Amino acid sequence: MSRLHDWPQRLDRYVAGLCDVPFAWGSADCCQFIAGAIHAVTGDDLRALFPAYADETEANVLLDQFGGLERRGIAAVDQPQPAEGGEVRGRVRGSPQRGQGA
Repeated sequence: MSRLHDWPQRLDRYVAGLCDVPFAWGSADCCQFIAGAIHAVTGDDLRALFPAYADETEANVLLDQFGGLERRGIAAVDQPQPAEGGEVRGRVRGSPQRGQGA
């Protein structure tokens, strides 16, 4: 995937448009947020590749079917590296936060 030439403005608009959107499984959750950010930065909409889900149980079943978070490349690391603008970085729940951003 390549970044679009105007990705910073696209990402800013995407994030600003979500400021007042309440959390909702399958439409406004962490996975949907990241997929939307990837779409804003690259133009590639990965959300169409995955079945819909409506609650936490369905989301976990779906993640398990695709190998879980670690198989998708989101794993705890001992020495996290700083993210560059427009990159997605994850932190496994319970791992120490070291001030790295996305």
